[in-house]
Order: sequence, then structure tokens, then C-alpha cells
Amino acid sequence: MPRFYFHVHDDDTCCDSEGMELNDSDAARQAAIAGARALICDGVTRGTVHLDHRIEVEDESGAPVTRIVFRDAIRIVG
Repeated sequence: MPRFYFHVHDDDTCCDSEGMELNDSDAARQAAIAGARALICDGVTRGTVHLDHRIEVEDESGAPVTRIVFRDAIRIVG
């Protein structure tokens, strides 16, 4: 099973050195969306959400797989 690395770019850059084994790039994209949503929730509890923050996913060779900007992980209504 391939390994994917999720690098978080928010107020700091946090590079993932462990990665996660997932079936494919679609599963990695879904995991990045879930991670972005969790980080957004954490920001809401602190009172601030930065919609320009992002998670960049790379495969085992370091090639980019996907990039999830927080604003693309949610839908704001109202």
C-alpha cells in the first residue's frame, strides 16, 4: 500500500515525516480534507479560522499528489 505525507502550512509549516498508508491518491485527498476540517474546527474553538491555510500531500517519492486549501474543504452558508 502506498504511503502519503501530509504537510500542514498554517501559522507554521509542519512537515509530516511518518506519513500514512492509504489505498490511493483519492484516499489521500479525502484524508487531507478530513484533516483540514479538523484543523478548521480547532481554529473555531480558538475564535480564528484562516481559510488560506493548506495541507499539501506528497507520495513516497516526494511528488505532489494534492493540495487542499482550507476554504475548499468546507462550504460556508449564510
